[in-house]
Order: sequence, then structure tokens, then C-alpha cells
Amino acid sequence: MTISLLADIYEGRHGFAGISTDMRTTYAGLASTADISLTGLIYAQRPLGNESVVRHLLMMSRPDLMRLAHEIAGHRVPDNVFATMEHMLSGKRGMMLGDLSRVVRWALLTTRTYRTHPIDSDVYYDLIWRFFFEKTLAPKELENVRQTQFVISGLSHAIGNATLKRWGRPLRLDARKWDVVLTFNVSPIEFVGRRITRVHDLIPLVRPDFVPIEHAEIFKAQLELTLRNSQAIVTVSKCAAGDLVRLYPNTQSKIEIIPCATSRRYYRDLSSIPLQRIVERRLSEFHRHCRKRDRRLPQITPFKYFIYHGTIEPKKNVKTLLLAFDSLVNQERFREYKLIIAGRFGWMYDQERTHMAKLIEKGAVIHLEDTTNDELRVLLSNALAHVFPSYYEGFGIPPVEALSCGCPTIVSNVSSLPEVVGRAGILVSPYDAEWLASEMGAVALAPESVRERIERESKYVLEQYAESTVRDKWMRVIEKSLSLGGRTASTLMAENYRVDSVL
Repeated sequence: MTISLLADIYEGRHGFAGISTDMRTTYAGLASTADISLTGLIYAQRPLGNESVVRHLLMMSRPDLMRLAHEIAGHRVPDNVFATMEHMLSGKRGMMLGDLSRVVRWALLTTRTYRTHPIDSDVYYDLIWRFFFEKTLAPKELENVRQTQFVISGLSHAIGNATLKRWGRPLRLDARKWDVVLTFNVSPIEFVGRRITRVHDLIPLVRPDFVPIEHAEIFKAQLELTLRNSQAIVTVSKCAAGDLVRLYPNTQSKIEIIPCATSRRYYRDLSSIPLQRIVERRLSEFHRHCRKRDRRLPQITPFKYFIYHGTIEPKKNVKTLLLAFDSLVNQERFREYKLIIAGRFGWMYDQERTHMAKLIEKGAVIHLEDTTNDELRVLLSNALAHVFPSYYEGFGIPPVEALSCGCPTIVSNVSSLPEVVGRAGILVSPYDAEWLASEMGAVALAPESVRERIERESKYVLEQYAESTVRDKWMRVIEKSLSLGGRTASTLMAENYRVDSVL
């Protein structure tokens, strides 16, 4: 029996983040499965940065949807009721009526159930591949993705979030023509049909100090909608599952655990791209500014540098890594070692930026941005060790990528990381810079036999994250959800509404 599956590929927009990487590898795995008829769902987005590509796709393939997407986006409601009262008291009757009209029209949006519409995948496959999949998948996986179908909706997460926040009610999308809907993160869109949702972590709820407050608020609303609207919840680790059950005990019977799959782009590669060429291409403007008195490119030597890759944001704990490395290179025998930080500044990074600037000026740290998968593979393969002292991870893809390249990884002994790296990782406290510095020094002085032992342990650990292993687990969850039969609560609810909108 062939199972028709609608996969929401919204997360593919987000660069090299773990959720985006997981979405792409899972989609590719399911696309290669004979028993799956896979369709990707694309939304209209705001015209910000590369999101204008999706709007172009919408405009070219469905101009009628583009007009209606603009119409929905134009239903702006005053920030608070006082704006309308002010218009009323000042005699601005026309503005007051306009406010009330927009309130009513936007409220009515939540009573509709919207449709999806097919687009010509043969015409747009190149654009879809480059925008949603290329950042993670290997070129040879293009054909599998190209064989799948794609549909587009005039809805967007931006409008869905605004509606959920304003009214406490979601926009609703009809997906009953598919057997199962698969979403790769929490969402402000409610799906009519059988839904499986991937939940990566609950960081905005369990560590709200790591994210802006407005992000935590909308995440909670999205999560609670998603939990009600999903027949099965698939977490990436036992750690993430435990957090979910502690906060929402009634979800326990819905939860399945499937780890993230490794990308085929990561393997031992010592020489496909010269290290100095990567530094020349990817040295950040921030690094160049810090070294404006010395314009020479920093030099790196294989197995004489440590590496961190990921966004620079509070939960990644880059500040402890910088403290540890600063302590390490102040010792004469480690003075020649470097630390490569490959990643952009994210948010709440003032401390890290200040400390990085001092170490860059000293010549100890090299800051790279926008490295490709191929470049990162070479950097990891030639590194002495990968260091990832994160405070919290739902899974933690960077250490798995490092192990795939034969690179020892030093990780935190908290959250999911001990579970994910197993005996292949070197564990430290994320709160103890001295301990981290000690382990980094021990790796630098360790004989080759230690590296060989870690590589042997890595093979066993990485088998759990092989694409075929993860794909088989997904198939079991999908088949289990179908075997339960019946209609979901959201389907029954939607039958009270007409599916009459061309959106």
C-alpha cells in the first residue's frame, strides 16, 4: 500500500540550523522510500531576504493566491483597543469604522479552512532545491527530491502567528487528501487531517533566559496548538521527550523517539579543499575589523586547531569555550594552537563578542562565517577536536557531524549530549572552564591511539543515525498512526466549516 504524505518544508528556509538540517535529511529519506508518495508544502512568506524567492514562486505559479495572500496580510488590526477609542473620541469616525472593519475581517479568517494548490515541480525544482534543500543534502540526492510533488498555500507563518496571538485561534489548512501530514516543528497553522509533528526541544519554556521573551510567548502558543492538533509527537531524544512529559504529562502516550539522521555530506575528508582557501573565503568582517592593524590572513595547520561550529547565542555557551581556550593558550606548550569559531552572531552575544575581539586581536581565535557543508567537512576532518559546551540541546547535530568526519568531540555532560555521543564523546561540565581547558589540553597531548579509540567508538554511535536506520523508524511511526484509524479531533471540528477559500 502506498501512503500519501504531506510534509511541511517551512523549516528548510533556515540555513544550517539543526531543525532545518533534520527536515532536509528526513524528507530525502522518505522521498527514497517506495511505499511513500511524498508532497512538500510551501507557504507564502513576507518579502524579507531570500523569502522573496518564495513570493516570486507564488506570484509566477498562482497569481490569484498572491493577491489573496496580500489581502490577508493587509488585515492589520490596531495594536490595542485604545487606538480605536482614540479615533472615536477625537471624532475620526472613518478611521474608527476602518479599525472595526479590519477587526471583523481578520476574525473571520479563523472561521475558514484553506486549501493547498499544486505547482509545477518540473518548472520550479531548481528553485525549490536551492532554497529549501541544498544547504544540507548532497547533489546526488537532488533526483529523489525532484521526483516528489509540491503544493503551495497563500497562508504564512507570520500571519498565522499574528492571528494566534491576537485571537488565540489558528488559521486552518485542509490536508484530508493525504493520509498523513508531517510537520518538522511546532506551527501556528492547524491541519485538518492526521498529523505527526517533530518536536526538537522546549528551550523557550525550560530555559527562557536563552531567547527573547516574545519568542517564548509565541512558542508556547504554537506548542500547545500543535500538541492538540497532532496524533503523534516525535521527539529527537529521550531528553526532549522527558521535558515534554514533565510540562505536558498527557502527551506521554503520543510520544515516539527518533534521532536526527546524519547528512551524507559529512565524512573524513582531509584535502578536497585547502584550509587556507577556506579561511580566505570565509573570514568574517568582524575578524578583519579586529585585526585591522594586521591585514595578513591567519594561518592554520592541520591538527593544530580546535573548532566550534554553530550560531553564537546564549545556550551554546561560547563564553565558557572562550574562557577555557584563553586559559589554555596562555600556557607556553599550547601557544601555537588556534580556535576556529565557524558561525554567525545570533542574539544576546555581547559578552562573547567582546571576548572574541580580544582573542582575535591576540591571534588565537579565527572567526569564519557562511562556511558551506563541504568546507565545514574539511575543517572538521583536519581539526584536533570539536568543542561544543552547550547548556542545552534537544539533540545536538554538530557533535554528530564532527564524529562523522573522524573528529573527537568535547561536549557538555548535560541535556541530550551524553545520550547522543555515547562513549565516543569527551564529557565536561558546561559551567567549568578549567575542566574544559584541561580536557582540550589532554586531547592536544594525547597519543594517536586515543584518537583511534574514539574513532572506533564513533562507528557504533553513528550507526544509530544512519539515514536508512532513521528512515525505518519514521516508517514504523507513520504506519502506526495509520493503523489507529478513525478521524482526528481536528477533522471532526473542521467539518463544521466550509472549505471554500481558494487560499
